[in-house]
Amino acid sequence: SAVTEEKLIEEGECLPSPNLGYSFTGNVNLRAGVSRTIARPTMRELAPYTNEEYRGGYLFTGNPDLEYTTVTNWDLRWEYFTGPGEVLSASLFYKKLKNPIELAIITENGEMKPQNVDEANVTGVEIEWRQSMGRLYRGLSNFSLCGNLTFVHSAVDIPEFELNNIRAFDPSADDTRPLQGQSPYIVNLDLNYGVERYGFQATLLYNVFGERFIINGKGGTPDVYEQPRHMVDFTAQKRILGGAQLKIGVENILDEKVEMTQKFLGKDYYYRLYETGTTYKIGLSVSL
Repeated sequence: SAVTEEKLIEEGECLPSPNLGYSFTGNVNLRAGVSRTIARPTMRELAPYTNEEYRGGYLFTGNPDLEYTTVTNWDLRWEYFTGPGEVLSASLFYKKLKNPIELAIITENGEMKPQNVDEANVTGVEIEWRQSMGRLYRGLSNFSLCGNLTFVHSAVDIPEFELNNIRAFDPSADDTRPLQGQSPYIVNLDLNYGVERYGFQATLLYNVFGERFIINGKGGTPDVYEQPRHMVDFTAQKRILGGAQLKIGVENILDEKVEMTQKFLGKDYYYRLYETGTTYKIGLSVSL
């Protein structure tokens, strides 16, 4: 019979989170904060065995030597409450990550394994707003527009042995790369329409992200990047027959292709290209 060695995870961590706020007027605030957070690997990432994501998918092997990630966050936020349920805000943030976890290609057949890198830095700015469109025209008072716009710069130092392999093909290659999964920009927009007396509400959502690094090629193999994709969803709900509520939804209306690419000597090659399809939902709920 096989003997399995158990690994006991018993760790303590101090996670301070001091915050300071100053109110200029009744509706204008300035907030600053520093916090420390952690991100632990999942059981699947720690389990020392290989499995296939799905038939034809890549092979994923866990790494029992993974360390958890510690993150120190600095945040500065200005906010202006322009009316009931309305806000306009701008935020600056900086994050320093120790031992961030990246997914890396470790074999020629595309086997993946999560691994720690030494550290990463993330700097960004976010603008957020939530406004009634009735401010522009009284006939649009049932509409509201929400959104946020985020610009981010992230950097991870490429290990020396990996950088040497990369520069064997591209001597001018940078010695840093973006943090895995972090887009340089993210846009979210929500257009809402609601009539309280009729119990009706509808929302149109839009999202797009910038090109993001998702898989480390490891050892000089070109890294994999996911290309920008525009996504639109729609949801609506209507109160009917007293306590009942009818809901409908359409997800991924545009159904743009998921494009994952690798760049080699200035040319892009597809790593994966597929469609996820459009999803339609309908539901009925009753409150008793």
